[in-house]
Amino acid sequence: MQIIQKLYPLPGRPDFPLELLPRLLEEAQIFGVRHVTLTGGEPHLHTQFIELVSAIVRCGYTWNFVSNGQQTQPYLPVLERYGSG
Repeated sequence: MQIIQKLYPLPGRPDFPLELLPRLLEEAQIFGVRHVTLTGGEPHLHTQFIELVSAIVRCGYTWNFVSNGQQTQPYLPVLERYGSG
């Protein structure tokens, strides 16, 4: 799913409002989207990473994220709780 290119704010551009994510995910299912990949640096460093993953899982998606493997401790509980598809 490449609808959300980046969840971090860019200079002069607002951050993606996460309260819109469930609606976006529900609408994407109409087009056959079933998996979300989080990329863009280190997604697990986003301040709302847990809420983001929770919304993805609640909407029935499998998910994964791309990381360089540094600072693994913060996202291990998320992987234990929500797994990764």
